[in-house]
Amino acid sequence: MMRRSSFLFLATAILFAAACLRLIGLPTYPPGPHYDEAVNLLVVRSVVYGGARFFPMLEAYQGREALYFYLNAPMVAFVQDGMFALHLTNAFANLITIAAAIGLGRAMFPGRRGWLIGLVTGLLMAVSFHQVWLGRQAFRAVTLPLMQALALAFLFRGLRARRGAAWLIAAGIFAGGALYTYNSSRLFPMWLGVALLILVLASRFERRTLLRVLLFGVVMTLTAAPMIAYAFQRPDVFFGRLNEVTQVDHAISLLESVLLHAQMFFIQGDPYYRYNNPGQPYFTPPEGIALVVGLATACLTLLRRRIRRVDPIRAAGLTLLILSPLMVLPSVISVGGLPPSHMRSLGMVPLIFVTAAFGVECIVSRLDAGGQLRGALPAGLIAVLLVGSLLTGVAYFGWAARADVYYETDADLSAAARWAVDQLQPGERLYVAARDKGHPTVMIEPLPEIAWLGTDSFFLSPEGQSALYLFPRSAPPQPEWLSLLEPGRLDGLPLGPDGRTAFEAFRRVGVAQGLPEDTPANAVLRFVELDAPAIQAGAGGWITTAWQVAAPPEAGDFTPLIQIEDRHGSVYARGDAYMAGTDRWRQGETLYQQIYVELPALMAPDEYRVRAAWVARSADRYATYLNPDRSLGGIWADIGVVSVEKARSTASLDDLPMEHSTRFRVSPSLDLLGFDGSLGERRPGDWLDLTLYWRKHADGDEAEVIQADLLPAGDADTVSLWSGAPVDDRYTSDQWEIGEIVADRVRWRIPLDMLPGEAHLIVRALGESVTDEAVLGTLAIVDVPRLFEPPPFETPLNVIFDGQIALLGGTLSADADQFALNLVWRAERQIERDYKRFAHLLDANGTILAQVDQMPLANTYPTTLWMPGEVVVETLTLPAQDGAARIRLGWYLPETGARLHPAGEGAIIEPDSLLLDVPH
Repeated sequence: MMRRSSFLFLATAILFAAACLRLIGLPTYPPGPHYDEAVNLLVVRSVVYGGARFFPMLEAYQGREALYFYLNAPMVAFVQDGMFALHLTNAFANLITIAAAIGLGRAMFPGRRGWLIGLVTGLLMAVSFHQVWLGRQAFRAVTLPLMQALALAFLFRGLRARRGAAWLIAAGIFAGGALYTYNSSRLFPMWLGVALLILVLASRFERRTLLRVLLFGVVMTLTAAPMIAYAFQRPDVFFGRLNEVTQVDHAISLLESVLLHAQMFFIQGDPYYRYNNPGQPYFTPPEGIALVVGLATACLTLLRRRIRRVDPIRAAGLTLLILSPLMVLPSVISVGGLPPSHMRSLGMVPLIFVTAAFGVECIVSRLDAGGQLRGALPAGLIAVLLVGSLLTGVAYFGWAARADVYYETDADLSAAARWAVDQLQPGERLYVAARDKGHPTVMIEPLPEIAWLGTDSFFLSPEGQSALYLFPRSAPPQPEWLSLLEPGRLDGLPLGPDGRTAFEAFRRVGVAQGLPEDTPANAVLRFVELDAPAIQAGAGGWITTAWQVAAPPEAGDFTPLIQIEDRHGSVYARGDAYMAGTDRWRQGETLYQQIYVELPALMAPDEYRVRAAWVARSADRYATYLNPDRSLGGIWADIGVVSVEKARSTASLDDLPMEHSTRFRVSPSLDLLGFDGSLGERRPGDWLDLTLYWRKHADGDEAEVIQADLLPAGDADTVSLWSGAPVDDRYTSDQWEIGEIVADRVRWRIPLDMLPGEAHLIVRALGESVTDEAVLGTLAIVDVPRLFEPPPFETPLNVIFDGQIALLGGTLSADADQFALNLVWRAERQIERDYKRFAHLLDANGTILAQVDQMPLANTYPTTLWMPGEVVVETLTLPAQDGAARIRLGWYLPETGARLHPAGEGAIIEPDSLLLDVPH
């Protein structure tokens, strides 16, 4: 029989070994701090120094339970303001967890048997690689097994004690408090509820047992009440992270996750080397055998004796042992979170270790039925402890010294930040590259304001400004940027475990950049250059734009957009970049921003326009470019071209996203497979935008020429829409390979003099070898009422805008609420572009008080529908404003912002508008 003194000695030895494994070399290992660890320090500092008092959760950083931060506050305040304080907290929290687990084993199983189970539980946890790893990090997850171990130890102690009220109250506090630790705690009350239900059933609803369960349940519920209420009030935060990792996109199936977690225990574990020796299972093979024996024995005990024939408290304990493998459920359902995850499986601790210890005790009892080996048990436990500690220490410190772990835990970024504290010169601008802008690993160091470089962005400092650039190995400089930095490379930097410098550093003084006056510019940025390497159709590529900062934007998310267009303005691809902290840009800096675009597979090889816009993302407010005369332009600007090369492989007919399949053979070498776009109703002058899908099925002597016609119903003559080679003569059919499929985006205009009625849309090849006409469908041409004689008006004018649109006159009126303008326009010739009319209400200084910018007739009658000589009458209103003096009228092209220039008489004529006095 094991004596009490032997038990205490062994328990102390286990805790001492555990402390050595968790405290030796703690300032050096683990490497890092990782992003999440640094976040925890920043949050604790906000509690200690910033007066933050969030509860029950911190809503930032995807939602984090509050307990860990308040536990660390005294350590940061009184021990050390740094990561070491958090590491100490984790180490001691893990040690307390082990001590509580030893007590739990004793409390669950009475007598000397419980002593052995408790000691083996502590031993297994002490030498567990994953528990050592957890106890040396600075993750808040360490508090979950701590609270669960304390809750369970006090619960079973209270259930067995004659006067257990105090123990049960403490157990309820710790059980409810578990919800304030980590998101894997959400199911802990449910597992407790199942075990307590078995307890009540096994006791045959004994009154004393019911009262104890009730006391525990009430205290647990009261403790958890704030978190429960928060879950209902803010489910977006409470379940936010869970929703992210349970998304099925780019994830494995639930069945696959179940199988991976079944293997996690003793076959193959967490694959992510930041959290584990890749693939190392949670238990060694002998521990796995003990776990299986413990689970099997617990099941057989309850099944053979039935619940009501087993000691009620023991029945509840065995139930929890059986449930312990199921406590990895939060990790199982996280199919999008790289399962199996040892971190998300922490809900099984400490019970999974108690289950394995129970299995060890069962094996020892079976092998030593006569009790001859019991005297050797203490020596055996010490031997296992020593060997296990040695093996675990070698495994952990070997893992912690790995180069890939060093870089994955952001240790390279941390080394760069600490180095910069001493190397940064007074007044020098600091630029830091990181995979996440605003990286907490840098923010925890005492550095001045940082300009962040992403893996896709780069800055040159303003003229004359010295700058220090830091690039960790996890975010190296792009080759094209490295050429700008190389003359300022710094040597003598700290080394990583692989013998390379942990980061790259450069010092550079900004130089002046001469820019042409007519380069695209808005109030914030001026375009510098475009680097757009050729991209294959059906593939993606990076496009780099450079911009000089004229003035920092007000928005912190000022975001670039680029789009790839053909000459008709049809958009083939669009890309943007994640931006943050843009309101901290400095005047004179030059931003190099890479943007990734994905091109459709069927794009024809050619040069395409690259256009750029900038938008304050959260406010959805676009920046307007300035015309050369400093007037306002449009929100998109042409910044260059990109060459699109032919796709590597021909698209499959089954993969075509056609809305309408036709399969017409229009010539011996060319098939029209189908088209995208709607026909339906059209007005004369409307555009018909379609995508035609062509396939070359045989060689032809020359490029095919295609004709598109409208065939009206009845005896009316055919109306020609367009004639030419597919793809607008840019990629003629004689360049296609046999079997190649080409998407042809067309923009055909319905003639202005087209008569109303139905008309068939016909596409055919021109030439002697025409085989078929493709009837794509029927259009309904609707009648458009037109006016060619101007109505009466009070104020005659004779102002013509660039020979296209004339303002004949109008009637202006006013009341207390608004100014009304009844304007009479006339088309001087056929108008090829859709212009917007603007009306600005100005004060005497020319400040805009109100404005209306839209296409005619409230955006319903674009200028391309006007016939030459047609009169268009529209009424617009402007709200009455104090100090209103004049109304400015004009026209501009929305795509570029370019205004039409007026000429004539009857009003004050400006270069791009006219002025009218407000009516009184």
